[in-house]
Parts: sequence; C-alpha cells; structure tokens
Amino acid sequence: MVRVLMVAVAALSLSCSLLREVANTAVGPPVATFGGETVAGASLDQATLHVSYVVTNPNPVSVSLAGARATLVVGGKPVDVRAPEIGLSIPPDGRATLDFSALVRFQELGLLGQATAPYRVQGSLSFTTPLGPSTLPLEHDGALAVPRAPEVAVSVPRLTALTFEGVVLEVPVQVKNANPFPLGFSLQGSLELGGPKVAVASGPEEQVGAGETRVVGLPVKIAFNAVAAAASALRAGSAKVVFEGALRSGGVTVPVRLSDAIPLPKLEFKGVSFAELSLDGVTAVVTVGTENPLPIGVALGPSRLAVSVDGNKVAELQSLPETRLSPGPGELQLPVRFGFGSLLTAAAAMGKPRTARVRVEGALALPTPIGVFQVPVDETRPLELPRLPELAFVGLRLSNVTLTNATVAVEMSLTNRNAFAIPSVQAAGAVALAGVRVGDIASGDLGLIEAGGTRQLTGQFTLDFLRTAAAAQAVRSSAVPMAFDGTISSGSLSLPLRWSQTVALTR
Repeated sequence: MVRVLMVAVAALSLSCSLLREVANTAVGPPVATFGGETVAGASLDQATLHVSYVVTNPNPVSVSLAGARATLVVGGKPVDVRAPEIGLSIPPDGRATLDFSALVRFQELGLLGQATAPYRVQGSLSFTTPLGPSTLPLEHDGALAVPRAPEVAVSVPRLTALTFEGVVLEVPVQVKNANPFPLGFSLQGSLELGGPKVAVASGPEEQVGAGETRVVGLPVKIAFNAVAAAASALRAGSAKVVFEGALRSGGVTVPVRLSDAIPLPKLEFKGVSFAELSLDGVTAVVTVGTENPLPIGVALGPSRLAVSVDGNKVAELQSLPETRLSPGPGELQLPVRFGFGSLLTAAAAMGKPRTARVRVEGALALPTPIGVFQVPVDETRPLELPRLPELAFVGLRLSNVTLTNATVAVEMSLTNRNAFAIPSVQAAGAVALAGVRVGDIASGDLGLIEAGGTRQLTGQFTLDFLRTAAAAQAVRSSAVPMAFDGTISSGSLSLPLRWSQTVALTR
C-alpha cells in the first residue's frame, strides 16, 4: 500500500512538471490579420465574395480551430456567410489562411445600377491552445464593386465554310468587361439572311477577364434547303443580314443586334470561243467573269454544259472539274471538248468550206451564303469545219515497157488546207487506172503537216496488159484517168478519202 502511494505521488509530480514546462515554453494565443478580399464566379446579378484572414501560431505546438462565425452586411442588408471548417490544425510556428465566403445576389439586394456597395464583416475565430481556449475577434469594412454590363458589339458574320448543301458562318461578338473581376456570360440569337430567319445560334458559357476585351465567334450553320434565295440579292451583289440576340449573365440579359449587308460572289457569262481545232474535234471555251468578295475560295458545281452542232448534241458536261473562285476579281475558262463525228464526211470535207452553227448552253451553279444560284450560259457561234487534206495525182511515169507488162510509178501529194497543223498524217488505199485497180499505196506516218503544207507519197506498180486491157489501152494515150479509194488518218481519227483525176503520162 505504501509502495502504490509512492508511485502515484511520483506520477503526479512528473505530470505537473510537464505542465509547468509546456506553460513556460508557450508564447501566447494565435494572431489573426486581414488577408484580403476577392470576387469569383461573377455574373451581372451575383458574385461570390471571399474574405480571408491569415492566422499565425507562435507556439511550439499545434493549435486547432474550435469555432468560426461571421456576419456580413452588404449595402445595409445581411448576407449568409460560409465559415471555414472546424478542426483545422495550424502547425507549430506556422500559419494558415481561413476563408469566409458569401454569395452576394445584387439583384435581390437592390444594388444593380450602383457603382459599389459598402460591406462589413464581423465575427470571431476560436482555437484550442496549450494555455486553454483562445478567441480572436474579426472585423473588416470594405466596398464591393457591383457588376456593370459589358460593352457588346457585333460585326458582320465571317464565312468559314461554304458547300452546295449549306454554309457555316461565324458571328463575331466583341465583349468589353470594365469590371475589376472576371465576368461569366453566354450568347445566343437568331440570324436572318436575305429576309427570312434561317438559323438560331447558341454559344457555351464564356468568361472575359477583368478589364479585358474578348471577341467570341458564335457559329451558325445554315442549310440551303431552308433558304429562300432572292435573285435580286444576287444582282445587287449583297444580302441583308440581321442578327437579333442577347448576352446572358446570370439572370440579366443584355440585348445585342446587328443589321448590315454581307457581300455575295458573282458570275458573269462573257462568251464562247474555240480552241484546239483539229480534224477530230474542237474545244469550246466558256469564259466567265468572277467576283468573289469572300475571304475563302468558292467551288463551282453542280453545273451543266451541253454543245450541239447544227442542232445535234455532240457533247454534254454534267459536272465540271474542280473549279474554284479565288478571293477577289478574276476570270474562269471552262473547256468543253467535242468531236465532229459524221460531220466530216469525205464529200463534205473535200468540197467547199462548210460553216456549222455551234451552240453552247447550260447553267453554272454558284453557292453563296444565302443559297445556290444558277447562272445561265447560252450562245450560238459559227464554226468553219475543218477539211481533209487535198489529194492530187502529181505525175504518172511508165517504164520497163514490154509486150505484156510495164512498170507504173505514181506520184501523189497531200496538202493541208486548214489554218492549223495536222499531226501524224497517214494515207492508204487502192489506185486505179482507167477504172482498173492496179495496186495499193500506203504512205506510212508522214508526221505533222503544217497549215498550208504539202507531203509527197509515191507508189510503183506492175501493169499486166493481158489482164488489164483497159489500162493497157489508157497508157497508150497521153492522159490517163486515175482514182484513189482509201482512208486518211490523223492520230486516232480515220476517214474515207476518194479522189479521181486525169493525169498526164510520161515515159
């Protein structure tokens, strides 16, 4: 019993000693100083006010937050305050920032329209310390800026994409925030192009920084099947664009409006010319003047062009090759190649020059921000059809004459009667004397015959007097009737060619 009592006395003595040591090393209660105020999540009708205090613990041991309370009065009216959580531990010789926050609803408080609103914070912080409970009073007076509506300006929509199905526009909206804190907002509105309302646009939640200006692009997609295209707008070169919208920030709406004109691309059909004329065909070149005021290239199509010669359709183009209108003024040349087909018969080609009526008609499709317009193409022009090279028998020479046969040398010429060169000319066929076929002649590839140029070709045959009595009789005279029946070719084109002529005979 005595031993137990002695142990208890010793433990009590040690505990008191520790308490005295802690008490001797303790410096004092925590100290709280005002840490500042910030505004977050602001819109035109409300904002979150944060008031902070920096608490310093001068003790060698941790202290804990045991209680926190505060009242906030803004513009003479109370506002609920959210205090920091109880139990926060501040380390020895450390510090911590404690935050009081409050959602200030300016519209409910009747503060909208004022520049600033005075506020007052009062409260206390309680801590557990080695020396016991400690309570720190809090008090701060300040002025809170009341959100002001930003300056909003709308510009003419920018074109970002244009196809034959529709258009994508971007409505540039400039938002200037003169408040000393960031401001959240969203944009929405409807767009009219050329008259009817064609699209409703809505953007995501945005934010503009304190004292900053930001341009937000509001995208608008328009399907052309929803647009009533106005021909008068195309003739005028522009279409009226109206944007009716609103900037929403919290529960406050700022109206936004734009009424202006948006430029439209234009096409002007200038005429038809001919190029690359040859024996097998010609290229009709449709010339179109262009004016593209848009910042991006515009592709033509779907378009149609048809060519007829003397009322007979010879070519049709249902879709043009990739053709784009570059920004600014310009000119397009759209080629349509067509062949002459049966128009170049030997009889027509070897006779007098023949003029045909060539008609090019159709329409070019032009997408614009308010729809796809059809630009008509229709022109008829005369075209002198090409003629086949002129064949002529230049000479006929008889040699090695016997009682039964003789050698006949025939010299022929091919003359290009066109105003253009003919490539890869070849002639082949049967040669007849006095109506009797005596042999075949083939020139091979004579190459390119320039306009007005001539090529020579010769052939040598053995004439059998016993089998060709009429030919034998003919060569006894000074003039022999000659004939050629064959074809003339140029590249992939091959046409029949017949010619007859009385030729002087030489020996």
